[in-house]
Amino acid sequence: FVDHEWTKHGSCAGADTAQSFFQEVCNMAQEPLQVMQKQLQKSKNLNDVVDSLKRSNFSVYETDHENAQVLLSACAGVD
Repeated sequence: FVDHEWTKHGSCAGADTAQSFFQEVCNMAQEPLQVMQKQLQKSKNLNDVVDSLKRSNFSVYETDHENAQVLLSACAGVD
């Protein structure tokens, strides 16, 4: 997992090292995780979680209902 993520995403994201890339990913995840945790206290429905993320201006890239996962976009530009 680490090798794939660093090679495919981190090395071209401007991070100096794999460690700095993963630290930045963890930092970026803090706010959406807080939104998700707050929503999960009200409802365990994945669609409700997605809606709360969107209302908080997070860009939901994909929702995987089979694995109960929400993928967020973290692109620096519109392209």
